[in-house]
Amino acid sequence: AEAFLQASVSCFDLENDPVALGRTLTNLAVVHIHLLNHRYASDLLDQAYILQQGTGDVLGLALTRHNMRYAH
Repeated sequence: AEAFLQASVSCFDLENDPVALGRTLTNLAVVHIHLLNHRYASDLLDQAYILQQGTGDVLGLALTRHNMRYAH
C-alpha cells in the first residue's frame, strides 16, 4: 500500500490536483501511523492539512484532523 500511495502522491503532484494530493497524503500518513512512524505521518498530515485548507476540502480536513490525533 505504501508504494502505491507514494506513486499516487507523485502523480497527483505532477497533475496539479491539490484535492487528490491532500487526500492521498492523509492516506499515506495512516499507513505510517500503523507502521509506528509517527514523525513522518505527522509531517504528511501537516502537508495535507495545508492543501485541504487552501482548497476548502471539508471532508479531507475532517479526516486529516481525525488522524492527527494518532500521529502526534
